[in-house]
Amino acid sequence: MKVLIISDTHTPTRVDLNLRIFLENKKYDLLIHCGDFDRIESYEIIKNIAKEKLYCVHGNSDDFELKSKLPEKEFMEINWHKTIIIHWHQVYPRWDKWLINIAIENNVKILFCGHTHKQNIHKYQDGIFLLVNEIKLDNEECIYIVNPGSLKDWEFLEIDL
Repeated sequence: MKVLIISDTHTPTRVDLNLRIFLENKKYDLLIHCGDFDRIESYEIIKNIAKEKLYCVHGNSDDFELKSKLPEKEFMEINWHKTIIIHWHQVYPRWDKWLINIAIENNVKILFCGHTHKQNIHKYQDGIFLLVNEIKLDNEECIYIVNPGSLKDWEFLEIDL
């Protein structure tokens, strides 16, 4: 399954036509957006392109209409692994330890988040954080924290699961 993970698109205020062209040319099975569309129009563009393959949450820059329409956190399963999507603006202090606590409290294998505009994949295992290049969904006891960066800066993650 090819998954496209994006966040912090901040459209249409920063990007719009380029985003539409970019997404329309991507082939994926699932699209995950970790918040900060900015406006309902941006969400509608992405929703129409993704069709029913979109999982998303609202972020701190989203307008009132989006915050009332989209959840603060979203649960889903990817290849039978429980997954949570959040934006991260509601986590203080901004330290990966708190993200691990959210993952543990919600009993998830993968946590997707945005907000920082910094792309990374961390693997947490046996009390140790590792910066990794990919997600390997096996029976290993670990948690993945994934931040796709900011699509406004043309950062995104494509993951084959």
